[in-house]
Amino acid sequence: TNHLIMAAMGALLFLALVANSAPGVQAIADASFDAALSSDDICIDGEDETGCLLELRQLRARHGSLQTKALGVVDAMYTFGAPATSIPAMPNLLAKDHCFEGLRTYTESKLAGGGRSTDAAAMFDAYPHAKIATLALDWKKDSYYVPCPGNPDWPKGGGANWGLHTQSNYGPRLKDVTVKGQKVADEEPFATANKMVEFAYKSYDSIDNIKKEIDKKVPGWRLVDHQVFEWTDGAFDDDPIMVVQDSKTLDCALVFTGTNKFSELFESIESHTSGFCGFDKVHAGYRNEVWQLSDHSIWPTITAKLAKCNRVTCVGHSLGGAVCDVFSGCVNSQRVDDPDFKKLMWYKGKPELMPELGSLDEYDEVLGGGIKQWGIVDALYTFGSPASASPPLQDEMREGGCWKGLRVYTEDDMAGGGKQVDARAFSNNFFPHPTMPTLSLQWDKESHFAKCEKGTRWPEHNLLSYENWGLSTEKNYVDRLEQLVSRHKDNELYKQSETLVHLAFGAAKPPKELKAIMRRSMPGWKLIAREDLGDPDEPALLAQDSNTLDCAVVLPGYKAKRTKHYGTEYCGMKNVHHGYRNHLVGIVEKLNWTKISSKFPKCRNVMCAGHNQGGALCELFAACANNGKLKDQDYRRIMWMKDIPEALPEI
Repeated sequence: TNHLIMAAMGALLFLALVANSAPGVQAIADASFDAALSSDDICIDGEDETGCLLELRQLRARHGSLQTKALGVVDAMYTFGAPATSIPAMPNLLAKDHCFEGLRTYTESKLAGGGRSTDAAAMFDAYPHAKIATLALDWKKDSYYVPCPGNPDWPKGGGANWGLHTQSNYGPRLKDVTVKGQKVADEEPFATANKMVEFAYKSYDSIDNIKKEIDKKVPGWRLVDHQVFEWTDGAFDDDPIMVVQDSKTLDCALVFTGTNKFSELFESIESHTSGFCGFDKVHAGYRNEVWQLSDHSIWPTITAKLAKCNRVTCVGHSLGGAVCDVFSGCVNSQRVDDPDFKKLMWYKGKPELMPELGSLDEYDEVLGGGIKQWGIVDALYTFGSPASASPPLQDEMREGGCWKGLRVYTEDDMAGGGKQVDARAFSNNFFPHPTMPTLSLQWDKESHFAKCEKGTRWPEHNLLSYENWGLSTEKNYVDRLEQLVSRHKDNELYKQSETLVHLAFGAAKPPKELKAIMRRSMPGWKLIAREDLGDPDEPALLAQDSNTLDCAVVLPGYKAKRTKHYGTEYCGMKNVHHGYRNHLVGIVEKLNWTKISSKFPKCRNVMCAGHNQGGALCELFAACANNGKLKDQDYRRIMWMKDIPEALPEI
């Protein structure tokens, strides 16, 4: 049998190479190999049939390990008023003619005398558009339509008219579109364009309104995911992205949003070309937009949804359409070794109907039919943290709203009734602190302890309280807590604070030094993760107690903008510190954040520890994690489900 086995192995290698060389051929390779292994003459009469069959089973197993999953692709594109993106025209490398299925639409109005007025966005750049069927959409006049490969050079000339860029121009015109005197709204690709245009413009709206309008205007489709990518450094920008699914065909639309903030105009203005995903000349601004999306921790949640789609159609209006061009060109390039492709790619799974966002079915799916539990922050331990919200943050998971844990700040009572207070614990916004046990930590004096509500206004702002920056040092907190515990040896709350203070101040220390401190002062604890979330000098940390399997996460807060102390919304809360909120959103959107959050399910309990602004971030993080508002974008960024606790490996 050896020569037959060798032949089968050769066939296996060939089929594996073929499967890796082009998408969609793996099923053919599987069928061919199975046919070869089921042949009656593989095992020759008179030979050891048991041994032969064992070798064949091993070959099957090896074949299974070599199988390549089918790469996700963009099956079609529908864009509306999109600017051009590359030189030459962005191709679909999966198609023989390099043309994308779907339709590029832009509005224009023919003028008396032979001129025309054109959607200004569609002629914003001098590059050619993607290779795709093209529709110059007029009103109550014939529209011009060019099937694949379309006309990448349209529109040519005409007066730029931003008034033609609105939904009120695209929607009605598509419903009444005529080509060569014939009504074609019910024919493809115009029929699908009539659906996709609704998605393209609804992406700017709230989740509740999106669901309502989809149910009304595109029945049978459902919103299955909605994420908002935020950039809080420099000019603020947020980009909603949604996934909509047809409940019958299981096809999906991935919808990118157009320009919704003034800051995004600079993406369009940055029109020089640059390399991207193996293409040499791509509009740098739109490339950057795709780069930013793929670098955020939310992107894997999007691709996880796309894996469950039968077909994927990319949809976008304005800038969103340009993002579609660049994104689709890269995904369909199938350049598996390209770093840009690697960030965007996904594998196709078995198509399935996904639950509507915010529905009872989604809650049931997330909870695994009631088997799983929401992950929550079980306790807070903060040291010298400024206040972060008004009214006082409360733990929504506990009756009375009082957080487990302890908020500690250093303070020295002075003769005559005055106080010197850690300056960082003073809040220049006069927000109250969270509803939780609070400790005014003294030196060589009895410290002051307050239960829950009483401590929300500690330290008090009055003429007898003075800021002392010297009290904010690690040494002050460590020495005073050691002294406190020596006097109250049975107080578990104080002992846990004494343990975690080393971790809270440990982010800036080299790993070797921090681990030595942990072995000395936190016996049984191991450093599980240390990740740069935008500040290499202060990475985020995750540690685990090897005895209890409890974990403590430390969030980096040094670069949080303390002076942006006016209130803003976050995770359903109406008045939180703007600077701390933006910094928290920025760090949990980093891809490296998933290297920490992915370990939370294996922790018996998750605590958050932090000093200074890191403590304020802990408060906001915990308040969001414990409110369980599945429809809220901020909550969806940080949520996790509990799993069976286990000991995690030390870094």
